[in-house]
Amino acid sequence: MLNASGRKIFIFHGISATARDNWYSKVADHFRALGYDVLVPNMPHKHTPNLNEWSSAALAEIKNKGWTIDENLSLIGHSTGSLAVMRFIEKLPEHTRIGPSILVAGFPAAFLHPKFPTLVARPPRVNLIRPKLSHLLAVHSTNDWRVPLGPNSRWFEKELSAEIFTIGNAGHVIKRHGWGNWSDELYCKAEQFLSLS
Repeated sequence: MLNASGRKIFIFHGISATARDNWYSKVADHFRALGYDVLVPNMPHKHTPNLNEWSSAALAEIKNKGWTIDENLSLIGHSTGSLAVMRFIEKLPEHTRIGPSILVAGFPAAFLHPKFPTLVARPPRVNLIRPKLSHLLAVHSTNDWRVPLGPNSRWFEKELSAEIFTIGNAGHVIKRHGWGNWSDELYCKAEQFLSLS
């Protein structure tokens, strides 16, 4: 079994969701059982998210927990939560480095769904993100109409040197598309990935 002593995970949910929706709490429970300390809080204004506000809220939660932001901290973000992960990393001090992190159905601002044109005013600042990430796993579904596999996976691979993990026919990786929990295959991949140093 993975030795996760001292390792921490912070999970950002997606737009219009809560910490209890989709797979967030089940993934948190899974990694707690492996020895991780896990936070998956509700982000403010879930229907009209502001990435700076979500980033500040996450930092406050982490400080309240007494966690140190270092290579023992991993981030998991889903959909809009992936944008929040990138904004959070951008705002960290220059020489900070965090642990292996996972973005599920993530996208950069350039591919934002037109329903939410004001969510992000600019694309992620890759130069402020890449040096602070030890490893990044980008998980995409083959039939996600909201976040198409091709352009988004290519962006993460090119701009953030992400490893790409593809799931067949998982939609937007949400409960409504049959993903109220992760598959055994994804858990296995995530466990291996998060144990990287």
